[in-house]
Amino acid sequence: MGRSLTPTYRVEYYDQAKHKRHCAWEGRATDKRLAQWVKDLNYSFMPGGVNVHISHSLRYMPHVHKAKIIRQATGEIVAVYHAPAFEVIS
Repeated sequence: MGRSLTPTYRVEYYDQAKHKRHCAWEGRATDKRLAQWVKDLNYSFMPGGVNVHISHSLRYMPHVHKAKIIRQATGEIVAVYHAPAFEVIS
């Protein structure tokens, strides 16, 4: 049998349809790094992006507007991102 490792941090994020998703986080958990990660993720859903297939399968382009990094062992929230009230992505 192999060994299973639990990541130190996880990211929970929400799109405009209020769907909650989560994934593992690697590296330092800071607000600035989380904001850049959300920006990169949102661009990846656009035409030509690496996650455009997700947009096609959902039949809408998801836009992450809220995210947080959580320490797995304690449940402590260590970084938070909230999108501005109005944001243009081009």
